[in-house]
Amino acid sequence: MIFALIDAEKAHYPTKVLCRTLGVKAHVHECESVPKAMPETLAGTRFDLIFLFSILTHLSEPTHLQVLRVLHSALSDGGLLAVTIRPREAWEVLATPERERLQREHDSRGFAFLPIAIDELGTVDGQPTFGETTISLQYVATHWTDWQIVDMDLNLIDPYQLILFLKKGSGMSIPKYNRYNCP
Repeated sequence: MIFALIDAEKAHYPTKVLCRTLGVKAHVHECESVPKAMPETLAGTRFDLIFLFSILTHLSEPTHLQVLRVLHSALSDGGLLAVTIRPREAWEVLATPERERLQREHDSRGFAFLPIAIDELGTVDGQPTFGETTISLQYVATHWTDWQIVDMDLNLIDPYQLILFLKKGSGMSIPKYNRYNCP
């Protein structure tokens, strides 16, 4: 079974139509707030594939870590989590006067976040949840300790996003075949 967590602000109707057309049993959930648990209607369900397109690229550090914890509990053993992250180079195209500061922050921490205040989305650990985010592979390796990268690919829809394929596990390392030369 597939679970897709998508940005409610974007037009993802084709995701629903594609799954229905192909006969893929999937739950496409438009996330309008930060989940502390799976939706009640899906509690206890385990998924073989969970897909987050352009979600973690917009979440603060405590928020994205909370989302990953929730999804870890919902992923079946042997299941696959597919997420997109943005590398440092994304700050070149994201229009912000804080670009240089965010690039330095990304260089030093592997994570940079520019909050965009949207009151209805609330806060996690006192920080706004939504904004623009970049995450390095090194950050993933050191902070997503319950996950292992099994593969990665370029996102052909958005060249400033990298798709990571993860499984439950510990002892993460960046694959040696890192063909994208992403730090």
